Amino acid sequence: VNAPTGVANEYRNIAQVTASDQVDPDSTPNNDDGDQSEDDEDAISNIFISRADLSIDKRLASGMSNTPNVGDILSFEIVLRNNGPDDATNIEIEDNIPSGFSVIAGSITNNGVLSGSTITWNLASVAAGTRTLRYNVTVNAPTGAVDEYRNIAQVTASDQYDPDSTPNNDDGDQSEDDEDSVSNIMVPYADLSLDKRLAAGSSNMPSTGDTVSFEIELTNSGINNATNIVVADVVPIGFTVNSASISNGGILTGNTITWNIPSLSITDLVLTYNVLVNAPTGVVDEYKNVVQIIAVDQYDPDSTPNNDDGDQSEDDEDSVDTISVNQFVDIGITKTANVTEAALGETIIFTITAQNFGNANATNIVIEEIIPSGFEYVSSTTLNGTYDPILGDWLIPSLNFNETASLDISVIMVEGESYTNVATLSFLDQMDTNPSNDEDQVTITKKEECLLIYNEFSPNGDGANEVFFIECIDQYPNNYLEIFNRWGTKVYEQRGYNNTWDGISTGRATIKAGERLPVGTYYYALDLGDGKTAPRAGWLYLNR
Repeated sequence: VNAPTGVANEYRNIAQVTASDQVDPDSTPNNDDGDQSEDDEDAISNIFISRADLSIDKRLASGMSNTPNVGDILSFEIVLRNNGPDDATNIEIEDNIPSGFSVIAGSITNNGVLSGSTITWNLASVAAGTRTLRYNVTVNAPTGAVDEYRNIAQVTASDQYDPDSTPNNDDGDQSEDDEDSVSNIMVPYADLSLDKRLAAGSSNMPSTGDTVSFEIELTNSGINNATNIVVADVVPIGFTVNSASISNGGILTGNTITWNIPSLSITDLVLTYNVLVNAPTGVVDEYKNVVQIIAVDQYDPDSTPNNDDGDQSEDDEDSVDTISVNQFVDIGITKTANVTEAALGETIIFTITAQNFGNANATNIVIEEIIPSGFEYVSSTTLNGTYDPILGDWLIPSLNFNETASLDISVIMVEGESYTNVATLSFLDQMDTNPSNDEDQVTITKKEECLLIYNEFSPNGDGANEVFFIECIDQYPNNYLEIFNRWGTKVYEQRGYNNTWDGISTGRATIKAGERLPVGTYYYALDLGDGKTAPRAGWLYLNR
């Protein structure tokens, strides 16, 4: 049975007697006029070819975009239509999945089977009407291959004759109605790149405490707008971010600045922020500043978001690693005293301060602090290091950037008129870049003698030299005076003495109170009660 061509009576089969020697009384050979009216001619004209006019419509399901992003899920539909007039049986449909898609397992309807990159449906019977086949795919990243998103389906087999198409004969143009394709899918791409740099005017050799400005130029060189871009800049420990300086809505979390940019057309955008330069610590890459794009909706043909492996080899990641902070040590010495004048026996506290004005750690610092001979060492206190009063060395193990250490030394002035106490930086492991502040001094001058004790008096009623007189005793209202005879018996005491003792005893032992003491040598002990001046003691002579 050949395929119908539409010629009239192409399946009408006619036979007749075309010759015989004898006369046939009721028919004439070879005279069929088409109606087989004589009995020597006949026809079979009741043969009919079964037909099913199959067509397919391959399309994206409703709501699907033909400009998906990489990773999106698309739903495809194949609408099979039987335009009759007969039922179609044993229909086979194949859908060749291009490399731009990956079929999602379990999404194929109507018992379709995926083998390799081809889905095959075997349908036992389809009556006149439609049947819809469906499946889902994930959109893969473009590779540039020809037709990588062109999806073709065709009817490859059917029992029935199809009057206007032939199964399994697609020559690539889907010109028959039993074959169709979706070829209008375009995966948009945005070619994003980053350029991280120091802003104009910022030095790549700053000092600790300087402010440095960074710029990140984000460029879209693609053919589509980029959407939902996320840029992350990891700020190293060598910098402290000024959060108020971050542009374009960037947010600082921990040591990472994140920008969420809703959309970027085919242009560029500059992101900026400022940092304070911290002191070097020696940690690897403590000034290496790395930025990368960690998310974007669109495919990027030459880079992958959030995949920086440390070398910033893709154009959507960049770093600034050329910054070198000037490192120096500057130990400044200051010296002060709690007084600038002192009386003999008075306690003086010297305070020596060492501060590192540099931006690098200073180690093994030695400050020479020798006590002059006019002072007697009492004690010293420091929270950083140790002081040796014999050698006169204050050893400080280390001073960090802007760190300060102090030493207090207590002494008593024992002689002389004026002494200058000098503190000098004598050693450290590093080179001190500013020798002008490596030394300081303070001078203590002997206080003018006001507390003069007149150790001879004659209380005889002549009006001259009648009392034991101490000059300036009124300046020490908390004083305490004691008088002893030569056997050590206390004969007089007075708290707050004010030059009133006239040789009358206030004793309680062998010398009765109220009696005039005899001529002779006595001894005094005077505590001035000011908490600073050492007690004084000596002899005095009472005459009549």
